[in-house]
Amino acid sequence: ATDDQAAVILGSALPLGVAIVNPPAGIPLFGGEWLQPDLAALQAEACARIDAVAEDLRNSVVTPGSGQMAAYRRKEEQARDYLDDADPSADKYPAIYGEVGVTAETPKAVAEAILARATAWWTFGDEIEQARLTGKKAVKAAASVTAIQAAEAAVVWPALP
Repeated sequence: ATDDQAAVILGSALPLGVAIVNPPAGIPLFGGEWLQPDLAALQAEACARIDAVAEDLRNSVVTPGSGQMAAYRRKEEQARDYLDDADPSADKYPAIYGEVGVTAETPKAVAEAILARATAWWTFGDEIEQARLTGKKAVKAAASVTAIQAAEAAVVWPALP
């Protein structure tokens, strides 16, 4: 009701046995029923949005897809092994030698560049995961619509590297 409508209602003589009460937390329906928000569904929706933001952030620094992630992991593994190998060769480390002249000018420089990118990626990924899990924990602990919205809005995402 508007303020004017409320003033009229409150100023009127109510029939015997009728009283104006403050509504419970919810939205009134006709017939005296009260609709309570489905907090579990709202929490699940907020958590799904948090997961989506986390994935978007991850995909902003890597090419998305499980195949591409497998390629990144293989290159990282080969780079580590290459740098520890006393006698590296192209046949043992095709991912490293395949990037000579593209990523860097020598196999060693390629391996170092790959590891530097991997370290940056994992650091950023860890920051995303911490923000994602903290945000979802806060959303799941929220006991009202407003608290769910506030918990979701309060997630502090890391800046792009």
